[in-house]
Amino acid sequence: MKTEFTQAEVAKLPFAQHVLRKGIQTEKKVAIDAEGNHWHITDVYLPDVVGSLDSRYAGKTWLELFPCTDAPYGLKRCFERIRDLQRNPDYYRSEEEKRNYSFCNIDGELYIDDGHHRTVIGRVFLTANGFEPVMKNVLVAYYTRGLFHRIRIFPRRLKHRLINSFDRLNRLIGKRV
Repeated sequence: MKTEFTQAEVAKLPFAQHVLRKGIQTEKKVAIDAEGNHWHITDVYLPDVVGSLDSRYAGKTWLELFPCTDAPYGLKRCFERIRDLQRNPDYYRSEEEKRNYSFCNIDGELYIDDGHHRTVIGRVFLTANGFEPVMKNVLVAYYTRGLFHRIRIFPRRLKHRLINSFDRLNRLIGKRV
């Protein structure tokens, strides 16, 4: 398994130039189930991640955030996480619950809440090595901003799903050839 990547290698990935959008702050959204748990430990398909709740990461591309071996930038602590990847690449494919790793689902759009470094590294590592880009057993909290927000974001959600479906099909066809 490949655990080190150059800028040129990451740039070839279909999502490398996708920009992470800024998610809304907690006080502007409402828990979907106000009476009970609005969060679950579940699997996250990383191509479904559209943004970040942290403004330090929002507005940047996956390529800008990834710590390439030939680029001095990337997320500040990402180089530490790359060393973790080299020591234990199976972490990104394991079934164990991931601590301090969470996402926020706002009306069907996934935003990184905690674990930005692992999300960026995981998506590149899993995709580049031909694995399904899924992080298993992470925390996802569910929120809504109401019907008008869901209607407003529907076109971009549809476009995002169509692109992801095309990428999945492309990977399946590529594996069979």
